[in-house]
Amino acid sequence: MSQDQTKTEIKAELGKELSKKGNGNNHTVVWLDGQAPTQHNPEPLSIVGTITAPSIFVKKRATTIDPLKSHALVSVFDGTIKLVVNEKETTAKYTIEGKIKESKRFIQLGINNASVSYEPQKLSKKLRLLRTLFRSPSDHSKLVSALRNFKATIDAKINENDDLRGNLSQAMDMVVETSIPETFTLVIPLFEGEEPQEVEVSIFFDITGGNGIMCYLESVDAADSMEEQRETLIAEEVLLIEDFVTVMYH
Repeated sequence: MSQDQTKTEIKAELGKELSKKGNGNNHTVVWLDGQAPTQHNPEPLSIVGTITAPSIFVKKRATTIDPLKSHALVSVFDGTIKLVVNEKETTAKYTIEGKIKESKRFIQLGINNASVSYEPQKLSKKLRLLRTLFRSPSDHSKLVSALRNFKATIDAKINENDDLRGNLSQAMDMVVETSIPETFTLVIPLFEGEEPQEVEVSIFFDITGGNGIMCYLESVDAADSMEEQRETLIAEEVLLIEDFVTVMYH
């Protein structure tokens, strides 16, 4: 029997029943054809954000959190806090993970990343539109101009090394002399969600590899500050959540 035939028979049966109960009165029957609404079962919630994500979640929902059913796993080394609320539930479980992330601008510049290098002119183009990262427009324009008009004098010296075992080797020491300043200052956030801060950045040159003179950006200030801030940020966030969940370090 086809679907249309089935519908016709059902309508006929409904009509008979209504005639019996209606004592001869007319009735209007509205036939709704289609699919029933799809049922969606609730699913556990999982969110990944910056290191402040767990404390923000706890602050807004503190009255609904049971400390005996919730915990936070903390790693200072990895810079992470993983908050789990209603840990034994299937659908009403919340997992909020906060991570200390290097700022996108810091990563984009390749500071303290040995795999990122620039030709001086290309670094000039990259910095040209980043004036807001410098302490003053004049500092910015001087560096961009020096990189764009880059000229260098290479002083090469050949040194002979004798290891006193009959082996004689030669090494070439090359020193780049240029008008580009050795250091400059950026005002930049080191981590996502954190305030910008001043850091001194050094420019180093590499004349090996046959690709001409390449330059790298390095900041000891940033490296030291990141290490210090990592511990501080984790400690501050733990203080904000430890009264509401069980905190464990791993």
